Amino acid sequence: MMDYPVSEASLVKACTALYGDDSKVDEYRQTVRGAFNQLVATGMNETVAREVVQAQYIDEVVEGERQRRAHEDRLATITPIPVPDDPDEYDAILEQGMREMNGDGECETEEEFQIRYKNFF
Repeated sequence: MMDYPVSEASLVKACTALYGDDSKVDEYRQTVRGAFNQLVATGMNETVAREVVQAQYIDEVVEGERQRRAHEDRLATITPIPVPDDPDEYDAILEQGMREMNGDGECETEEEFQIRYKNFF
């Protein structure tokens, strides 16, 4: 049986994605090794088990963190709509907000909607 089902560099990369640094790499190494050993113990070929562990414990973790950071970065660029003095403009913004709530607008998520329209509720 292989000692390390994934490379040390991959472990550090995934650990950093999960925890912000590599201080828990030893714990994560044990988790990955345990998952690998369990797959092999159930009869899975070592090569296939290595690929499964690489996909689940490294690739998906790193990609998930990349997507989370991209989402946070996008949210940081959203500016709340200021409340206008003009009542007609105010009503128009509220109407746009109602369209947004129905999925017909710029906001892709509820978080984006809440940021853009926070001055109105």
